[in-house]
Amino acid sequence: MPISADQVLELVSEVGSPFYVYDLAEVRAAAAVLRAALPDGAELFYSLKANPHPDIVAACLAAGLGVEVSSDGEWSSIPEGTLPSSIIYSGPGKTGSQLSEFARRWGGYVTAESFRELAEIRRIGGFAGILLRVNVTSDRKGASLTMSGRPSQFGIDDADLMRDWDAYDLGAGDVVGFQVYAMSNQPEVRVIGEAAGDALRFVQQCFMRHGFTPSILDLGGGFAAPFGRAGRGGVDGLRPALLAELVAAPAAADAALVFESGRFLTSAAGSLYATVLDEKRSKGREYIVLDAGVNCVAGLQASGRTLPTPVDIEVVHRVLPPGRSRPVAVTGPLCTPFDVLNRETVMDVAAGDIVRVPNVGAYGLSASAVGFLSRRLPAEVIVDGPRVLRSTRVTMVRGACG
Repeated sequence: MPISADQVLELVSEVGSPFYVYDLAEVRAAAAVLRAALPDGAELFYSLKANPHPDIVAACLAAGLGVEVSSDGEWSSIPEGTLPSSIIYSGPGKTGSQLSEFARRWGGYVTAESFRELAEIRRIGGFAGILLRVNVTSDRKGASLTMSGRPSQFGIDDADLMRDWDAYDLGAGDVVGFQVYAMSNQPEVRVIGEAAGDALRFVQQCFMRHGFTPSILDLGGGFAAPFGRAGRGGVDGLRPALLAELVAAPAAADAALVFESGRFLTSAAGSLYATVLDEKRSKGREYIVLDAGVNCVAGLQASGRTLPTPVDIEVVHRVLPPGRSRPVAVTGPLCTPFDVLNRETVMDVAAGDIVRVPNVGAYGLSASAVGFLSRRLPAEVIVDGPRVLRSTRVTMVRGACG
């Protein structure tokens, strides 16, 4: 839930404007909803790419989730003492030094995205186990991002794994299972279930041909949530959709099922608060200029949600009595015409007001143009329900290399 107007004013005084607020209670609530929608015994991992804030990571781990990371910067947010079995390192283009550091520091699971990377992982050693990321043949549509079923930099084609299984000694024992991450931000749970079915059919075929049964089967995620707009993601019907597919793959019956989520767990937990700097007219249109733009809340460019996909903006503190609602364009402060948050919305708003953008806890600050025009980044405030816990600010520092 949003913090109170009095708390907003206190935070403006303490940390300045703009600032993010992340509510850990909302993260826990979303985790409970998603876990209840998964098959019994399934494990849920939080994908740090959605929001790597250390307090969010710690809250997910404390709630019994694992974590999925794709960089050394992300795993630096993991608390010391986290069990290796609770960490998956995935993503293409891992370097030998990154793999070595991950093995030394965490010793968790690692995905192999190619046969070359598999050889490097085996050379380094020290991991809890290897998950082969599989590009499973599929034709599922409707997600904002599709990472499987088409030519892709992600994973190894299913046909190549089937053909070259023995050539790469994939049954040697260090390979413990598969990761199949088919899509992201898929609003239809039926399609998520069908994509899981595609993965499960591959597992069954792999057993029939090579006698391999995975001990871990990471079926990815794709659970949708709104960005910058009111509302919540839904997973009604997800559990029966997944169970219907599982019955057709007995080879996966003993595997630990893993699902990953970023945006569903954190989207509703985050709000951006900003101040109206100016109101002006230009050639018949009215503009509202905020102190937060695409450097603070750009959305994720590659996901098709690049602003100016319009975001919802509500006034949470007024400097003047309520006045007249009228059509306005809402922009940020940057020196570029691309810094637009909403090309047209109807608002009663004035210079000095404080506004809120909802549902930006996922792919908010970390997916924005944070370096553009070298402006100070917004503070990030952690709350737990109505309690304000702490605030931090990410800074960019130029220094000598080495």
